Amino acid sequence: MGLLTEIESFLECSGMSATAFGTSALGDPPFVMQLRNGRDIKASTAERVRAFIRQRATASEDSFTQRRKGAEGHGLSGVDAISSDVIGEAIRIHRELGPGLLESVYEMVLAGALARRGYKVDRQKPIDVNYDGMTFQAACKIDILVNDTLVIEVKSVDRFNPVYAKQLLTYLRLIDQPLGLLMNFSGETMKEGIRRVVNNHGHMR
Repeated sequence: MGLLTEIESFLECSGMSATAFGTSALGDPPFVMQLRNGRDIKASTAERVRAFIRQRATASEDSFTQRRKGAEGHGLSGVDAISSDVIGEAIRIHRELGPGLLESVYEMVLAGALARRGYKVDRQKPIDVNYDGMTFQAACKIDILVNDTLVIEVKSVDRFNPVYAKQLLTYLRLIDQPLGLLMNFSGETMKEGIRRVVNNHGHMR
């Protein structure tokens, strides 16, 4: 992987601006812009940049560990920390695989990536529906359930249908959890394909 590709990937995942990256990594604000324009750099400079990226990645992993410990109670702050990691993984998957694959492929790869990070991941999780004193077992299935709290619905469609959010909200209410993510992998960028759905009933305070 070329240095510029590594930098662009880091910027997309971290949300850091190109100018802030150049300043933090080298004390050179226009560095990334100049690199995009074909600037030649020394091997020692490239290594300094890669060392900065590795350092930030390590710090991010340490932060992830601490956030996961704080997520044990499944409060909204905990599930938000989990969702942040899910979004980061989804962005990387979209960047590497691109749009246009089947939903089942993105679901499989995302579940595997999250499990590798140490999360408890259930795919096609059956959930029961209770109605008027009756219980209908495994009446529907959740695409991905992370740490028994964050619900993910995976899509690969040209555009979102409003019913998707309503469906996800119903799932959240059925299992009494606060937050879900709709993730559409068919857009030009992953960020435009992410919708947060919050359950304001029951579980939320």
